[in-house]
Amino acid sequence: MRLFKPGSLLGELRELWQHIAPRRRRQLTLLLVLMFVSALSEMASLGSIVPFLSALSNAEQVLQQPQLQPFINGFGITTTSQLVVHLAIAFIAITLLTNLLRIATLYCQTHLAARIGIDIAYLVYHRTILQPYRFYLSHNSSDLISLVAYDANGVGGGVIMPCLMALANSFVMLGLIISLFVIDGRVALSLCVILGTIYGLLYRWRQATLLRNSYLMSRHHQQRVQVIQESLGGIREVILDRTHGFFQAIYAESNRINQIANASNTITYLTPRYGIEMVAMTAIALLAISLGQDGDFSQAVPVLGSLAVGANRLLPSLQQVFVALAGLQGSRTSLHRALTALARPTPPPAQFQSLTPPTFERELRLEQVWFRYNPDQAWILQDLNLVIPPHTTVGFVGTTGSGKTTTADLILGLLQPERGEILLDGEPLTGDRLRAWQTTIAHVPQSIFLADATIASNIAFGVPPGQIDRSRVQAAAASAQLAEFIETLPQGYDTWVGERGVRLSGGQRQRVGIARALYAQASVIVFDEATSALDTQTEQEVMAAIEQLSQELTIILITHRLSTVAKCDRIFELQRGRLVDQGTFAELKGRSASFQA
Repeated sequence: MRLFKPGSLLGELRELWQHIAPRRRRQLTLLLVLMFVSALSEMASLGSIVPFLSALSNAEQVLQQPQLQPFINGFGITTTSQLVVHLAIAFIAITLLTNLLRIATLYCQTHLAARIGIDIAYLVYHRTILQPYRFYLSHNSSDLISLVAYDANGVGGGVIMPCLMALANSFVMLGLIISLFVIDGRVALSLCVILGTIYGLLYRWRQATLLRNSYLMSRHHQQRVQVIQESLGGIREVILDRTHGFFQAIYAESNRINQIANASNTITYLTPRYGIEMVAMTAIALLAISLGQDGDFSQAVPVLGSLAVGANRLLPSLQQVFVALAGLQGSRTSLHRALTALARPTPPPAQFQSLTPPTFERELRLEQVWFRYNPDQAWILQDLNLVIPPHTTVGFVGTTGSGKTTTADLILGLLQPERGEILLDGEPLTGDRLRAWQTTIAHVPQSIFLADATIASNIAFGVPPGQIDRSRVQAAAASAQLAEFIETLPQGYDTWVGERGVRLSGGQRQRVGIARALYAQASVIVFDEATSALDTQTEQEVMAAIEQLSQELTIILITHRLSTVAKCDRIFELQRGRLVDQGTFAELKGRSASFQA
């Protein structure tokens, strides 16, 4: 992750706007109306304080004011005490309404920001998980986890909420400033210039620091995810090698940098308020002295009181706008990473529609296939030509780096040839035909991924518990020679396997992988080094389960153990990405040097 060079904040917010659903945009429009009404109520609340304070200091004079006559006549006010009571009631009612509107605005903007944040986080995850297999080969899993769990989820609270907070408080500020200008234009102008200048300079001063801190927090969240993944994933080695200190040191340093960056931003958000309040209150006190130089403060009290109340309301709004802008700057890295993820292309929705599985009646052919992961790297596969008939068991053998697994990924449709093509019954496997092919093929790797769930859920992987076909699960387990073991367990198919299947042996995990492929009703199963980590006895048991399937399915075995492919109908030997020989086990044993060892 590199510290990016930010463009225009408004430009990034416009880009984010394009990803907000039309329904949320309509809700934002309604929220803006509520913000405007709330700002009008703030103006009314501040405007009502002037006649109320004036009545307290000189009710007789207020009773004669022409602009208040409609109010006085409308309520039948004839005495000063009635005037004070009615003005007090009006002030209380307007203040109550104003605060209720502020609460309603806060509630709406908070929940709407959360919902937009939920939408954006889902879109980021959606676009990340739909990337092609090649994408994951070049991206670190901890970086993707950090993107989805931290950066994307931070958009709601770190970007959307500050934007709405800035808008709401800007409306309030505008209303308060207009009211202050009505009370005393000269003082209001001075107050606005002083406060605006101070906050503007503070923001400019801390802008670069906030951006740097946003990068540090995002970067070191990713590093903490990585160190947790690596230390807990390899906990056996950590315990045996006593490397706790190594991982603890990395975690502690990453966490320290993250917390200090967060604290630095928090100080930036909160500190200005106290200095600004001191400046504003000092200015009002000095104004009081200048207005009361002749010793008569009766005329000054209403103006000073109104200015004090206005400033007291203006400062929190101004502070909230500053905090919002600073918060936006402090979330720029997360926003940038989320926008980068949202810009990634994804397959069209039509790709995920139900497809009719293609027939596999004659052959699967790889014709003059070349493949490499990057243009500046050597070829992994070169001019590969081979044919796999249906309902046969074929094996791919070769040393490490010979191209066996890459060939398997091409057959699975996870990778596409750089040159040449893959044909199924004479038709190229591309587009919808390739996607339909993937519904008929399954993969059993060396290390089976098992969720911390029941055996039934792991066999019907990715199927909601309420939709699992139990009879199909049992049939798949029986075909994988796993049913007898499961039925000896107290909870049977509802037995919890633990994280990564820690409560199962290696052979049992491999059988769960086979059962998973059978539950998916695959007609072709690719076993990629599926038995290489097993002992000889367990491998023989797993191979016996595989042999039981060979009459009904097409089995492709990727292995470096020659004993694993002894009963294959055909074996393909690869060296340095090229097919160097093919035949039965007996044929290759008679002529291939690799089979002589």
